[in-house]
Amino acid sequence: MRTADGRLVAADLFSADGPRLYAAVVDEPELVVARIPEAERRFMTEIPLTNTGPWPADVREAMRTALAAADSAGR
Repeated sequence: MRTADGRLVAADLFSADGPRLYAAVVDEPELVVARIPEAERRFMTEIPLTNTGPWPADVREAMRTALAAADSAGR
């Protein structure tokens, strides 16, 4: 999948472990930041779970905020 400007964006089409991954973003953002480089998780809040559809805007913002705080703490 590509964005309008041509950047490649990968999605977990088979929902291999999406629910646990997104739960970790909320519950343990430090773990996610330690294991997934920032460039590789840039679009993760824009990829919906198969069974629930897109994340509400406030949930996406909370995830981004938690990841940004964990990034800052790790520097």
